Amino acid sequence: MTADPGDGWHALMLAMDLEPGSVAGCVLRGRELAVWRDARGVAHVWDDRCPHRGMRLSLGFLREGTLACLYHGWRFGPDGRCAHIPAHPELSPPATI
Repeated sequence: MTADPGDGWHALMLAMDLEPGSVAGCVLRGRELAVWRDARGVAHVWDDRCPHRGMRLSLGFLREGTLACLYHGWRFGPDGRCAHIPAHPELSPPATI
C-alpha cells in the first residue's frame, strides 16, 4: 500500500454499516469523505463538501434518489451532478458548479 489514496481500494467502513438510503462521514488519510448508499444499494464516495457553500454532505439526507445538502437543500444525483436547487425549482441546475 502506498500513500496515494488514488492507487487502489481502501476500506472505509463495513458494508453492513451503510444501509440503503443512508449517509455517513469518514476520513481517509486526512481527506474527509461522505459515503452514501442509494436506494438501489449502490455505494458512493465523495468529498465531504457541498460545492455550493462548503457544508458537510455527510450531515445531509437522501431524497428522491439524490443526496441533499443540509444547509440549502441542493440535491446531487449519483453521477455527482446537481439535480435540484430548492430556491429555484424551475431552473435547470448547471452541469458543473
